[in-house]
Amino acid sequence: MLKIKKNYNKGFTLVEMLTVMTIFMIAILVIVNIFVNLVKSTLIANDYYQSLENIKIGTDKIFEILKYGFYFKVLTTSTLEFKDIDCVTTTISYNQSSRSLEITRDSEIMEVFDNNLVKVKGIVFATDNPSDPNSSDYSKKSNKLIIIFYDLEIYSRSGVTSTLKFQQAVAPLNSTVANPSCR
Repeated sequence: MLKIKKNYNKGFTLVEMLTVMTIFMIAILVIVNIFVNLVKSTLIANDYYQSLENIKIGTDKIFEILKYGFYFKVLTTSTLEFKDIDCVTTTISYNQSSRSLEITRDSEIMEVFDNNLVKVKGIVFATDNPSDPNSSDYSKKSNKLIIIFYDLEIYSRSGVTSTLKFQQAVAPLNSTVANPSCR
């Protein structure tokens, strides 16, 4: 008669199964943690990109307005007054209560930056000194350069903020001959 030998060593023990499951769970947790951090970093980077794009659009707007302006006066270090291309008295000023930069034209106030993305911590306007401020010749009493010193705070939805400090210089095209209709 044939003897059938039974083999009881065909499966895994409970300890072996628990060990494999623990290693597998740790690996899954590490991968999920890496993925979550990657998503957070991507969202912060996207927020910063949107903020920087908003700053670029705002500074381009200021550049365009100042490039064609006349009769520049720094009223305070944070307020610049001038006549725009349409001879309308315009001001660019820092509103400390809302921490924003505002352009005022014909009593209409327009914010330069989106206040949800960018807050202004400080701003300084500076101009060069005209060669002869008392001259009747506009080219001798006009400013040839306007410099703006920005101190901005960039926000992200996750609460991360960064400070951005930079300067912008504008050389008005109309610094030698004023618009004849502007007086």
